[in-house]
Amino acid sequence: MNVLEILPIRDRFPKFWGVVQATHKNMQQGHDIYHVQRVEFWAQQIAMAEWKSERIAILAGLAADCHNIDRILQKDVGNDNVTNEMISDLAKTWLSYTDCTEQELRIVVEAVIVHSGKNSPEHSNVTLALRDADRVVNLEIDVVIRSGQFYSDLPAVDYVNFLSDPEASYKKPKSCLYDISQSLEWVDPSSPFCVQTKLGALLAGVRARALEGYIEILKQQLETSGLIQNAK
Repeated sequence: MNVLEILPIRDRFPKFWGVVQATHKNMQQGHDIYHVQRVEFWAQQIAMAEWKSERIAILAGLAADCHNIDRILQKDVGNDNVTNEMISDLAKTWLSYTDCTEQELRIVVEAVIVHSGKNSPEHSNVTLALRDADRVVNLEIDVVIRSGQFYSDLPAVDYVNFLSDPEASYKKPKSCLYDISQSLEWVDPSSPFCVQTKLGALLAGVRARALEGYIEILKQQLETSGLIQNAK
């Protein structure tokens, strides 16, 4: 694919980027400033490819830079205590260093709030670009490492059930390998979490095949050593 030349948000709004960067200083486990930069890059690329609009690309980039706000707030108040109002307030504070209009602020903040969860016909183009970019980046091969960091208390592999434990789920994966496998739902057209843009689908598909290959190689290795049989 051809990568489009799009000015990074850090060069377009340096004061905004300074706040974002400073706030991410102690963020790790897949939600650091480098994750933000990766999501921003693909959010802008997806927006330009899908809608040929530099403004949508800029707004998608801004939303990407704000999309970890829920994680940042969770460190301060706990996972169950973060509200949409808190996310909105902090996002608007950061975005005050940009040239967003009131309407654009609402669009960006809404994208940040709903960037996870099920797809909806109500989602804006900015939201679609952000959601697909986040999924694309989270399908990249370092998700294997990130899963081990995030779920350091889980076994790497479930040697009894492999990927077929009926009690395992996206939120309670039971093993790091199961957690990794759940990312593949983002390329399943029947899933309400599937990527929706053309470029998003292309990028996600390539990354999903790499993860599928990783899982298949590991499966073959474990079958050869006799640790698992007829794994699913």
